[in-house]
Amino acid sequence: MAINEMHSIKVLEMMKASNAPITTKVFAVALNVFSVSDTSQPYVRSIIKDLIKKGYPIASDGTGYWIIKNEEQLHDYVNSLEKRIKGIKKRIVWVKKAFNNYQ
Repeated sequence: MAINEMHSIKVLEMMKASNAPITTKVFAVALNVFSVSDTSQPYVRSIIKDLIKKGYPIASDGTGYWIIKNEEQLHDYVNSLEKRIKGIKKRIVWVKKAFNNYQ
């Protein structure tokens, strides 16, 4: 699905006005694209990814999305991403080892 520019503007406005993370479901309802089967979530994520590529400092976690507003938030978010990367790398090693031992 192509990104509707008005949807991008709405998502950005919502994040600028909020002091708390916003979920994909909240965005989808506000954009009138909500689907019970969750097909709206990839569309909302594509809007956010596009906004990041355009230069907006958007962060996310299990609670939703928000605009990074200061150095401390940036530092915390980057640390969170780096921890996730370390965890993923460990999991790669474990699953490869498990696969080799399984055969």
